[in-house]
Amino acid sequence: MQITQFVLDIVACYYYTYSRIQTDSCGNGEVYAAYFGSFLLTSYLFLFINFFNKTYKDDKPKKSKTQ
Repeated sequence: MQITQFVLDIVACYYYTYSRIQTDSCGNGEVYAAYFGSFLLTSYLFLFINFFNKTYKDDKPKKSKTQ
């Protein structure tokens, strides 16, 4: 669920950043804040994906039942 949340947040933040760059009248924030927010959310997404892979993915080889 956390990864899905970050994907949705990134879509919204990228959309705002694109809108802010295209038109200077969109919102009251600064452009560097939009870039920083996009970078921060993207890095959090990669960190959560890394955490998920290390925690929930089984990298150990499976033992067969016939042994």
